[in-house]
Amino acid sequence: MSAGSTAHTIPPFRERLREALESESLPVALGRSLPQLSERRDAAFSARDFEGSQADLGGRRQAALDRMPELVEEFTAAAEAVGTVVHGPTDAAGAVATALQVLHDHQVQMVVKSKSMATEEIQLNAALEDDGIEVVETDLGEFLVQVAGERPSHIVAPALHIVRERAAELISRATGEDLPPDPDVLVGAAARHLRSRFIEAGAGITGANALVAATGTVMLVCNEGNTRLASALPPVHIVIAGIDKLVPTLADATTMLESLPRSATGQPISTYVSFISGPSRSADIELSLSMGVHGPRHVHIVLLDNGREAIRSNPRMRSALQCVRCGACSNVCPVYQQVGGHAMGHIYTGPIGLLVTPYHHGLDHIAGPQSLCAGCGACASVCPAGIPIPDLILDVRERAAAEGHSSNAMKKRALGALADERLLERGARLASKAPWLQALGRQLPGSPLKRRPLPNVQRRPFRDRVGELARQGTKATTRVAYFPGCLTDWLSPETGEAAVAVLEALGVGVEPVQFSSCCGLPAINAGYKDEATRMMRQTVEAIERLEVDAVVSTSTSCAGAMLHDYARLSEDDPAWAERARAAAAKVRDFTSYVAERGIPDEMLGRASGVVTIHDACQSKHGMGLGPEPRELLTDAGYTVVEAPPSGECCGFGGSFSFDHPEVARRMRARKLAAFAATGAEVVCADNPGCLMHLREGPTVAGAGRPMHLAELLRAVVD
Repeated sequence: MSAGSTAHTIPPFRERLREALESESLPVALGRSLPQLSERRDAAFSARDFEGSQADLGGRRQAALDRMPELVEEFTAAAEAVGTVVHGPTDAAGAVATALQVLHDHQVQMVVKSKSMATEEIQLNAALEDDGIEVVETDLGEFLVQVAGERPSHIVAPALHIVRERAAELISRATGEDLPPDPDVLVGAAARHLRSRFIEAGAGITGANALVAATGTVMLVCNEGNTRLASALPPVHIVIAGIDKLVPTLADATTMLESLPRSATGQPISTYVSFISGPSRSADIELSLSMGVHGPRHVHIVLLDNGREAIRSNPRMRSALQCVRCGACSNVCPVYQQVGGHAMGHIYTGPIGLLVTPYHHGLDHIAGPQSLCAGCGACASVCPAGIPIPDLILDVRERAAAEGHSSNAMKKRALGALADERLLERGARLASKAPWLQALGRQLPGSPLKRRPLPNVQRRPFRDRVGELARQGTKATTRVAYFPGCLTDWLSPETGEAAVAVLEALGVGVEPVQFSSCCGLPAINAGYKDEATRMMRQTVEAIERLEVDAVVSTSTSCAGAMLHDYARLSEDDPAWAERARAAAAKVRDFTSYVAERGIPDEMLGRASGVVTIHDACQSKHGMGLGPEPRELLTDAGYTVVEAPPSGECCGFGGSFSFDHPEVARRMRARKLAAFAATGAEVVCADNPGCLMHLREGPTVAGAGRPMHLAELLRAVVD
């Protein structure tokens, strides 16, 4: 089995991404698997309080992290008391050396392994093979990956990227049989091929789903039964597990079982759950204790640090260690659905891989893959341990940019221009009079416009119109300032006109305020903290000068930045943090603000037509919006039809669509096809970035015209 087990030389990120986009089989494999996993997960939690279990599990994981050094000592003492030998905590090299020493001590020539990302992390297989020890992966997915000479693409389903037709070729090669692409036949053939290896092996190597400090117990979860065989049949059992797997009690471990199987595979409980406390034993003969009966005589546990303590010591990043390795974040990630895990990650893949890789393997290995995060927030919405994954990815991105791993001189200059209010206005007005400037900009080295041009800048931006639009002024009892955001201001001022009309029709006075600064979201998304902070402060100062009841924005992205990101940007400066919180307290998104006020009775039902809805990422995952736009459209008189998955990212993602235009185009095409299937005349969204992205590029026959919610509601007030 050595053919596929040598150390993997992981190609550069751009090469991996190109291979993923050019692959004909990868979209098939991902399309066959990921939707099923997400649907099963949703069904498994449908009758349960997900938020409650998320809070419970997250709290328990946080408490365990707080006590990690203490738990290491407690677990070591309890495990050794029942006959286990505990090694570490240690780094990757130390863990490999320890495993090799144990195998040498017991003269092991062949090992069987169950699925273990910890052993992938330290590249154990290659080290054992280099030492002349045969390694046999027994998890079917790991077996396929090993035969193929590849690496896992998913932390739960290692061979997710392999279609059944290729699986037939691989298992046929390993067994010497000519097998059809029938999953049942293939599984049976692999099981027959591997069965004798469990008995012949000198040692079994597994990971752990939990390490129980109170009892020195290892918890193992699996469906195939191979983990139980690998941990029970060979005379030596080696467990390699991160110190983040430590939990105080059995109750903490079983709490994990409430969420892990549901999140990973949609099962209420996995087929096999094993609790192992030391070597097998018997005292049936005169109560004389003998070790090694039907199970292993020797159990060794190697505790792996390898950057985990560094994560724990970082207040911003420590929640990443709450992960229970369910893979749900990958299953719902719209970018992962397009490119898979080999492009989106290093050894650990998907959204969680973007967080832990800098600490396990170095920031340089994730500088490229982290750019694949579109910031949609879907991962956080399904994380059973409540990890704020999108926020932490932004932290990684900021660090990558600051340390020069992912910097782009042209992008930095463009963001610097956005941060300069006067330069932004001058540049935009010049571009509106000379559209050829964009073509010139595409020729500049490193220009993002090479891959994704912008629509034409309007000659008369919204800031030039707001004075004549805001008619009620101080007559209304409620007064607001309208924040259009850069895209509405310069590219689609008609959205701003509609918003003002709707607000004033609802009895809200709109002050004729011109916001001249960008909110900073482009720089926040790109990881350029200095530029983002500058824009944040300009916007906060502008809000502080206002004497209004609220600042209403038709961009949920801009509103989300003010409500959520400003506090993170200013957390190192208490004075600015307080100012940012005070400014954010005034900010409202247009959708929820109008929904709270409601459409007046005399305006109900004035509109007509069939509308489908695109729930923008920031609207759904950031602001928690969902029923509000549907109720408003229905009250207005429209017929609303759903286009599942309505909340899936369209591919804009701010700078994401400029950095990865091909991935963004594929995500857009998928959305447009879903819209077309509804037969709706209009696609409604409440985010200008999404609307710009959906409007630009190749059309899909039957897909409705993208319009902002404000424009659709204007039909009932005009």
